[in-house]
Amino acid sequence: RRESGRVAAICRFVRVLAPSDRRSMEWCLSRRSLSPNAELVHKMSRCGTIRSSAVEAAFLAVDRAHFISDDADVSSGAYADMPLRCSGVHLSAPSIYAAALEALDLRPGLSFLNIGSGAGYLSAIASQILGSEDARRQDAAASPLSRFSDASRTCPAGDRSACRATPSFPFDEWVRSLQAIHHGVEHNAWLVEHARSRLAKVGCSHVELHAASVFSIDLARSMRYARIY
Repeated sequence: RRESGRVAAICRFVRVLAPSDRRSMEWCLSRRSLSPNAELVHKMSRCGTIRSSAVEAAFLAVDRAHFISDDADVSSGAYADMPLRCSGVHLSAPSIYAAALEALDLRPGLSFLNIGSGAGYLSAIASQILGSEDARRQDAAASPLSRFSDASRTCPAGDRSACRATPSFPFDEWVRSLQAIHHGVEHNAWLVEHARSRLAKVGCSHVELHAASVFSIDLARSMRYARIY
């Protein structure tokens, strides 16, 4: 009863504050129930590093501490907006990744190449926006290709006039639907295995990581990615 009385008094105080002060007070009160990762994300949103709801949701879905080595002490630094290096794993400051993702303007289905994929933290966040290959397979039944195939099967054999009413096949749309490809290149083979393990545990096993130097990529034979970091 005493605690509820204190809460009621605080609420009355918040209501008489100026709008800007009220928002600050409400945010401070809400922090009491936030996880350390959510608090980190909300700080970046408040300072303007994270500007879009898609990037904010992606960061909230991925816990930064998950990508640090098991034998590392994550009590300090895991949820701070600062670079972190421990036990062979290096993570850039979250605000660096946030600024990059906002600038990349990722959208579902785009192909993505992450050069220097490291521990997999950025790839996991990007996957929340890009979507996965598994989700793309589930949507295959509604793809332009399946609609075209179904329509072509209804055309009587040899009767071209009956098929003229069939809408033209939206080839460009279909190609875009096939580009939910997510690759990473990292020269440290041990770090690639670490990243694969961590990504698999958060449902991002579709991300293909390669232990190689970026200079070994054959530009003449490589696909053209929609986004590269």
